[in-house]
Amino acid sequence: MMCHDGGVRGLCLIGLVACGTSGPGLTATVVATSDGQPATGVTVLSHRDDGSQLDRQVADATGRALIATEVGGYATVIFPATIQPSTPTIAVITMPLPVTGTLEVVGPPRAKVPTVAGALAITAPPLAAVDGYDVDLGCVTIRVAALPATVNVSAACLGSDANLDVIVRGTSADEVLGYAATRVPLADGVATFDIATWDTGGVAIPVTLTGVTPAIALAVTADRLEFPTLPVTDHATLWNNFAVDSSTVTATLGFAMLGEITTRTAPGAPTAIAFGPDDFLPELASVVLLDDRATLAIRWNDAGFVPDSFDLHVTWQPGPHPITWDALLPPDADHIRFPTLDPDLASQIELPVTPSIDIVSDLRAIVTRPDEVLASHSVGFR
Repeated sequence: MMCHDGGVRGLCLIGLVACGTSGPGLTATVVATSDGQPATGVTVLSHRDDGSQLDRQVADATGRALIATEVGGYATVIFPATIQPSTPTIAVITMPLPVTGTLEVVGPPRAKVPTVAGALAITAPPLAAVDGYDVDLGCVTIRVAALPATVNVSAACLGSDANLDVIVRGTSADEVLGYAATRVPLADGVATFDIATWDTGGVAIPVTLTGVTPAIALAVTADRLEFPTLPVTDHATLWNNFAVDSSTVTATLGFAMLGEITTRTAPGAPTAIAFGPDDFLPELASVVLLDDRATLAIRWNDAGFVPDSFDLHVTWQPGPHPITWDALLPPDADHIRFPTLDPDLASQIELPVTPSIDIVSDLRAIVTRPDEVLASHSVGFR
């Protein structure tokens, strides 16, 4: 499994091999999901690396589409199934098809209309010198000027049950002066958090750096919702009185979002964090070139080392909808072209033909290890 930002970009792509057919008339099954649910109705294309289309299908109620392909073919899935004026982003995901088998493509979360499930009432003793409070519910962080306060609770913040995980942080100029964490039930649309005392510390997790100086962040997950922790220095800190199901450690060398990024995920919380030179990829030697705007034909040269895959990310906005194209490519790939679209799709997904449409590009080499993803620094078009 590979995830972006959370790891690199907040998008997860999974490739699985299963049974299929081979030889003339080769077919493959693509399974598209979003938010853990079948992505019913999304468009699935099969094509060559030069963009020429081989087949087009629509995912059924289980998110499956059986497509005709050939050896070396690619699958592209377009999210969402229906593009409307309110669609926030059009996401296009391209991956190589296995010679035999099933390819699972996990798309971005569905756009959801916020649904208020109830309200959380918070009371607390005074906390000196604060300029406000952050109420973190996992799906959203709400800023309030003073306590007591009552905030709306979105249905998305409830995770798998009717319990609500809450972290309240009193801050001054972004410095946390005190916090309180808990899990409270939401009953009949009402939850209450009566903070008796403020915490100022927590469980310290030692950080050891040998020969590298990355910026490190620790995020923890409770009931499928992600929460930040205090800034990491020579140690990370776990919130007191907070149930941790899993954790993600992100280490970045160089500029944020552009440098080498190593992401580690694990059940529960880490007991120690350590990084050295071998925990990061070497500098990516590739030069990336945009050969043709009209077809988004892109090529690059040798990486200087052999990764497990390449991750190409391209964004542009020709109209009301930003468009993102993520292509997870095999290690021997050195070029790719956006798939050829039928007229109905081309009218909705406009390529950045004119120079007036800005293109942002990002190529990374990827190496995966157990519970760890290493991404090289980002290289864009020249």
